Amino acid sequence: MLEIQEKPEFTSDFQAQLASGKDPAPFKMVIEHLEQQLPLPIRHCDNPMVGTHGRWCCLISFDWWLIYKVDTKAGTITFEQTGSYQYLFE
Repeated sequence: MLEIQEKPEFTSDFQAQLASGKDPAPFKMVIEHLEQQLPLPIRHCDNPMVGTHGRWCCLISFDWWLIYKVDTKAGTITFEQTGSYQYLFE
């Protein structure tokens, strides 16, 4: 099992998602899979981010994305940012 770490940007982004009315249940399911190093269901579009070593991006629910980094040697997963596609990528 990986140890979860959060960047400060992630914490504020996550609070903003909850404040906007997003359901935390899909997020919890994704986190459980990632923490246990299980593959995510295909609907979560889990893919490495091009040009960023070790960073991944997955879809939590409709227009709610998560950017994270896994370090298997250190046994950690770092949640870096979360939010809409427009917020994260444009």
